[in-house]
Amino acid sequence: MQSNHSPILNGVLRQDFFKLKSRLRSLTKVTDENKKKNIQESITAAIVKSQQLRDKKESNIPAINYPEQLPVSQKKDDIKEAILNNQVVIIAGETGSGKTTQIPKMCLELGRGIEGKIGHTQPRRLAARSVANRLSDELESELGQAVGYKVRFNDQVSEHSYIKLMTDGVLLAELQHDRYLNQYDTLIIDEAHERSLNIDFILGLLKELLPKRPDLKVIITSATIDPERFSKHFFDAPIISVSGRTFPVEVRYRPSEDVSIASELAEKYQDSEQINAIFAAVEELDNEAPGDILLFMNGEREIRDTADALVKRNFRQTEVLPLFARLSAAEQNRIFAPHSKRRIVLATNVAETSLTVPGIKYVIDTGTARISRYSYKTKVQRLPIEAISQASANQRKGRCGRTEPGICIRLYSEEDFESRPEFTAPEILRTNLASVILQMLSLDLGDIESFPFIQQPDSRFISDGMRLLEELGAVKKGSGQSKSPRSKKRKPMTIQLTRLGEQLSRVPLDPRLAAMVLNAQSTNALHEVVIIATGLSIQDPRERPSEFKQKSDESHARFKDKESDFVSFLNLWDYLIALQDLDSKSQFRKRCKQEFISYLRVREWQDLVFQIESTLSDLGIKLPTKMSKSNTQELEEEFIDNPTMERNYRAIHIPILTGLLGHIGQKLIREEKKPTDKKPKALGYQGARNTNFHVFPGSNLFKNTPKWIMAAELVETSKLYARYAAKIEPDWISPLAQHLVSRTHAEPYWDKKQGCVMAYETQTLFGLTIVARKRVNFSKIDAEQSQHLFIQQALVYGDLGKQLPFLTKNLALIESIKEIENKTRRRDVLQDEPELVEFYKQRLPVAVNNRAELEKWLKVNNAELLEAKFSDFSVTEDGSKLVKKFPDFWRQDALTLPIEYDFEPGQEYADGVSVRIPLALLNQVQVKGFDWGIVPYRHELLVSLIKSLPKTLRRNFVPAPNFADAILQRFEEKAVDTNEPLIDAVSLGLFRMTGVKIDKDAWQLNSIAPHLKINFRVVGESGQVLAQGFDLLELQSQLQGKIKESLKKAVDDDIEQKNVDDWTFGELPINYVKKQAGFEVKAYPALVVQDNKINVELLDNAEKAEHEHLKGVVALLIKTLPSPIKHLQKKLPNKSKLVLYFNPFGQIEALIKDCVKTAIEQQVKSKPPRNEAEFFDLQESIGVQLNDLVFDITQKVEKVLFIGHQIAKKLKGKVSLDMIQANAYIKAHLESLIYKDFVSEVGYEKLDDLLRYVKALEIRHEKLKSDAGKDRQIQIELDKVYESYDGLLKRLPKGFPIPADVEEIYWMIEELRVSLFAQQLGTKYPISAKRVKQAINEVLKAL
Repeated sequence: MQSNHSPILNGVLRQDFFKLKSRLRSLTKVTDENKKKNIQESITAAIVKSQQLRDKKESNIPAINYPEQLPVSQKKDDIKEAILNNQVVIIAGETGSGKTTQIPKMCLELGRGIEGKIGHTQPRRLAARSVANRLSDELESELGQAVGYKVRFNDQVSEHSYIKLMTDGVLLAELQHDRYLNQYDTLIIDEAHERSLNIDFILGLLKELLPKRPDLKVIITSATIDPERFSKHFFDAPIISVSGRTFPVEVRYRPSEDVSIASELAEKYQDSEQINAIFAAVEELDNEAPGDILLFMNGEREIRDTADALVKRNFRQTEVLPLFARLSAAEQNRIFAPHSKRRIVLATNVAETSLTVPGIKYVIDTGTARISRYSYKTKVQRLPIEAISQASANQRKGRCGRTEPGICIRLYSEEDFESRPEFTAPEILRTNLASVILQMLSLDLGDIESFPFIQQPDSRFISDGMRLLEELGAVKKGSGQSKSPRSKKRKPMTIQLTRLGEQLSRVPLDPRLAAMVLNAQSTNALHEVVIIATGLSIQDPRERPSEFKQKSDESHARFKDKESDFVSFLNLWDYLIALQDLDSKSQFRKRCKQEFISYLRVREWQDLVFQIESTLSDLGIKLPTKMSKSNTQELEEEFIDNPTMERNYRAIHIPILTGLLGHIGQKLIREEKKPTDKKPKALGYQGARNTNFHVFPGSNLFKNTPKWIMAAELVETSKLYARYAAKIEPDWISPLAQHLVSRTHAEPYWDKKQGCVMAYETQTLFGLTIVARKRVNFSKIDAEQSQHLFIQQALVYGDLGKQLPFLTKNLALIESIKEIENKTRRRDVLQDEPELVEFYKQRLPVAVNNRAELEKWLKVNNAELLEAKFSDFSVTEDGSKLVKKFPDFWRQDALTLPIEYDFEPGQEYADGVSVRIPLALLNQVQVKGFDWGIVPYRHELLVSLIKSLPKTLRRNFVPAPNFADAILQRFEEKAVDTNEPLIDAVSLGLFRMTGVKIDKDAWQLNSIAPHLKINFRVVGESGQVLAQGFDLLELQSQLQGKIKESLKKAVDDDIEQKNVDDWTFGELPINYVKKQAGFEVKAYPALVVQDNKINVELLDNAEKAEHEHLKGVVALLIKTLPSPIKHLQKKLPNKSKLVLYFNPFGQIEALIKDCVKTAIEQQVKSKPPRNEAEFFDLQESIGVQLNDLVFDITQKVEKVLFIGHQIAKKLKGKVSLDMIQANAYIKAHLESLIYKDFVSEVGYEKLDDLLRYVKALEIRHEKLKSDAGKDRQIQIELDKVYESYDGLLKRLPKGFPIPADVEEIYWMIEELRVSLFAQQLGTKYPISAKRVKQAINEVLKAL
């Protein structure tokens, strides 16, 4: 090689020329003469060595011979001439033509391989080794000398080698550090027709490289499949065709649909039509000359099913053998072993070009194959069954006719064949391009869309490959020009490799697997992940021979992990390492075979682990001390059969997840089983990009399906299956996918605790929700919307969470304006919320959208800028005139209660006027006056009252507003007392004006609008609302218990006592008053009987206290006085005792106790004692006369019980139909007169009257027999009276004793009964139903 730079480089090898030239150029920069001399001597030595090696290679070229029987040998002169005269030559030769082994020798004969090596690529490692061996034999040279090979784990090339066999991947890897391929002077790209991804990439690189390397010769060898495309790609390079060693092949078309289907096949096989066609084809070939049959099928399962069917068909002298990639080496070798019977070999399309099956005379072509296709939409590598191309069909046909004429039966029509595409789409058009893009970026080859591929890939596939690299974090958007030599012709580079991407490009694994390995550094699980990633990159070492399925499954079960298929690789690895340590190499190989583990794949796995860890070490990544072994201790012998290791599951699987973010899935909830379904539908997993996949049946997770999983790959066959899966936690995903997730934010809200606007963030990864409703700081996401919410909630609503002077003033101003609105019942005084928000927006920058920023802003700005005036927040200039007449307090006697105004129409108890009553004062508030409302609303209240009248009355007071005005004027003139009921005052006023009298019941008070009524709002000590409503008496009853507790806390003088036995607690005043918080708390001490115990308690009502105190004093006297029971038992005659037994208690003692209670109450009720002296005086006076008084009472009770017993006896027995109802009334009345504790309830004064009432009941029963109709008429009149009385009782406040006037009405009704049913007995006073109703109305009026 000549050099203009330095003649000293003449005669050196090309691979050394540029290195030496660079060293010579740098020598000129050295100024130290001694140093310069030493460097020059070193360069001179290197030059001499390179020149000597070139001379030696030139003189030692081996002898070259060409086998005469090879078709390519016949065309060697044409080929050599074409190579000599052209930079690129296309050689199209059929299989068996000898092109693979003979063309390298032709190049060597032409003098190639001396200046640089003859590089010869093969698609597979096995082919590279076998071709190197074959060439070494033909050149009579030791392997590694004249001919060497370099594959992934082995480099058998020396500096003396002329020819270098290697895989496509090795050549691509060398481009990383030898951009111009200077070590080669010739490149042979063999099997180019396979159009693998590597081949297409190499062909594109060579097209760009050739103009820069005019000395480089390129020979493309291909089967006779579309060689013109290669020629066109390389500037119309010449094509030389070489025929194969073939015999004629007859093609017969036998469409499967034309063959009748046997019924037994239709029942047994799903694809019975194809099975039947295969049987027919085999039988047809059975009638031909003997020969082996090669049957092409789609996949392993189909092969196994068909093989079973063929074996059961029992063809004579026939052996059935399967052939597919997952077969063990031993099973594959059976295909090549000698045999005596006819063979039917069932194979996938692996037998089309990759593997030659010997002895094939006949081919049966089903016409379909599983062709790997990548979906850029679902990001899934699919394996659909498709019709094969014409080229593939011809390749299948070419498998026979190698040694003698053959027959090819196609199970489809000739028309079908003619309609198929001519060629199969190359891999680059149907696979993910991430690895290609990664290599192009690492080599700085520029824009992929401009790269000279032999067929340009779809831009969608390019975009998809780029997205995968983005998913892995391998690329980022950049700017500036590419540094590649071609960049001047290209657009500026917009994509750059990240540091991780640069490392990914140097790790010889699929980008996903490489990403797992590199990310394992952060979790301290690098070695484990290397083992797993390399295990995924090779064929699984665990074999599963068809005849030993169960046995192999049992052997492999020990390695399973219930949650992860990836851990199974670690279990297998640890077992193999331990086994290797214990056994010799031969024993280890034997043990592997026994346990259905491929020894060769294990070696490949171990070599790959070592290579990857070596690469990582070169990248400066720290590794475990022992790179070739697992991180477990040496296992004991008994441990071998059951390996279980404790590992950090999370640390191992998180880095794996970094490479599989697009392969995650969430378990779908199983639908309920329908009655028509035999089994419920297995819904599988919802995956990324709206996919739905299922766990592969061979996975450890197939039955134990976790909620979330990741999968090493998603492959579509009959379904979309996840292979090699593992359980993951959903919270692992988000931190790893922050560069990929799509974020949506919803429900932004002000968070007072955080002091900023928060929102709920949903993160989706490729459409799959991985984070739902995560609380995030929205202030950093949307500053403008955050400021609006911040101002609205924190400043306008006052929910800032911190007291600031300007805000306190502004909120007070807003409240005062709202108070004006509530009082005047208007919503046009306070500015609308947008205007209030705008007030702050005009004064604050957008960045002030949270509490911290506001405080920061206030430190450097005047806070007075944010202080509002009345006119800033109000529509009117002055609001004081509007509310001048509205009172702020309600005054009743000595009480002053605050008034609150609300204006929320439709809201219960939040619209109108509310009087705020402290709980401790609730018992002191009276009903009087509240029905008048407040003055500003009174006119509207009167109008509403008039309108509530029935139409017959209302028409007398039209128009209602005018009458309301007149009534108000009358009230003012007459100075009407507002303590009187408003209804009475209005009724009187209308009567005076119109002469129309209005009954009290005519007023429909329920129709009055709620805001016109006074709402009573009862509050606790801290101001919280305990209860509220329009009925004060109802509230007092409802809150009795709480009032009592409140009184006890307010008084707090230890007045109350529990379970007293005697008067030992001093004086009990009638009331107790104590001032607290500006108001008087009033309580009423009393003796109270509760659960048969006597307590001293504070009550909230005087009447109630008086009532309870009387009962308490009586109970205490009973407790302290001697019992008169024994005295009575001696004094009472037997007849009286017998009658007394007819009491409602069942025991005479209980009745006598009630009589004692009545006697004592008679003596006490006039003036219950309030101190110890009064009590003991009363005790002494009662004790003297108690026995006689009780005896007198029992005599009266005896008479009542006797008559009552007689009535009860008469009510028993048969009763005529017309008397049933009357008897029921009599029985009910009797039970209302004689009941438990009736003596003390009736009282001493009423016992004589009670006897008369019982006699009257007896007389009623007697008269009933003669005139039941009259009795019924009287009862109807009585029912009306009782209805009025019941209405009165309902009006009484609950929890309070019945007033004396109401109790008297009850006895009036009893007198009315006497006058109606037993007039002869006489009444105490004149009585009638009218008199009773009049008494009821008078009480109602006073309420």
